[in-house]
This record gives sequence, C-alpha cells and structure tokens, in this order.
Amino acid sequence: MDKVESAFMTEPPQHPEVLEAVLSLPQNYRTVIYLYYYEGYKETEIAGILKKKVNTIYTWMYQAKQILKKQLGGE
Repeated sequence: MDKVESAFMTEPPQHPEVLEAVLSLPQNYRTVIYLYYYEGYKETEIAGILKKKVNTIYTWMYQAKQILKKQLGGE
C-alpha cells in the first residue's frame, strides 16, 4: 500500500464507489487526483512536489478524469 492509498484509508469514504475508482487508477494519476482534490494543491504546486513539468500534471489530471468519468458513468 502506498502513501496515497493509506491516506485514503484514514477517513471513512463518503462515496465508496468514487474512492474505489480513484484507487484503481495508475499511481501517477491517483497521486495527482489525491493531491488536487483531497489535499487542495494547485497543479503548479503538484508539479513542484512531484518534480514534473506543469503540462505533465495537466495531462495526468485530464487523463485521470477521463478514466474516472468512464468508470463512474457520468460527467
């Protein structure tokens, strides 16, 4: 279990289907989703934390959202 997964497990999920979908993402996508939505970091801050280009973070966020949308069947 990585840091992100263990952080998700510290609080009871409000929407277990969303949590399950997020945890099923590849690690890089899961990490950016966690940092953005659960920790409140901006994309530029996430880029600094992960030592990646900002455009990489934007791409990972977009791709992660597309996967989640497909898995959860909605907008």
